[in-house]
Amino acid sequence: MLGEQKRVEQRRAAKRRYRERHLDEILEKGREKGRIYYYAHQEENKAKARAYREAHRLERVIYNRRYKRTHQEAITTQRAYHRTLRREDLRQKAQVYQDKNREAVRARVNAYHKAHRQELNYRTLNRRLVKRAAGAGVTSDQWKAIVKAYGGACAYCGRKTKLTMDHVIPIVKGGAHTPANVVPACRECNSRKGSRPAPTPPPVRLLV
Repeated sequence: MLGEQKRVEQRRAAKRRYRERHLDEILEKGREKGRIYYYAHQEENKAKARAYREAHRLERVIYNRRYKRTHQEAITTQRAYHRTLRREDLRQKAQVYQDKNREAVRARVNAYHKAHRQELNYRTLNRRLVKRAAGAGVTSDQWKAIVKAYGGACAYCGRKTKLTMDHVIPIVKGGAHTPANVVPACRECNSRKGSRPAPTPPPVRLLV
């Protein structure tokens, strides 16, 4: 009896030593089996996932809403980090999509402008009024000098492309419409920044 128990312990110890010596190989074999199973049952698994989502739709909606409320800051940080890592990739994908669907994109934009014309007109008028009250303004010569000082490149990403005027401290946040608060920015960076504060560190502003 004791001899049999000793042999069992020896076999167990031998198995443990083997697993320790060949851990990477064992894990890789397991992963390979998992991949084979996944691709062999891919459609079946997708069907099960769809059925589960349909059966628990309301539960998932409630859970997602609760999660977003309680993890808003973490979600925002993760999205910003993701966009930063894949900025060029996302930009290229967006450009490819627009090139392939130019007419559809133009139709959606036109439909949005038509449906929200009054709101858009108000925003434009309001921004002009705020600009007038925010400072002495930026002349054409001053703007040209600012663009030249930045080498004709975006102050945020450094790309040399079509540039727009951006206020480092947004006007709606109390920034002035003066040369000291203006930098050239590409359309993507200007749109991404919106009325939020400048990224860290902010671009160097010039006194023109």
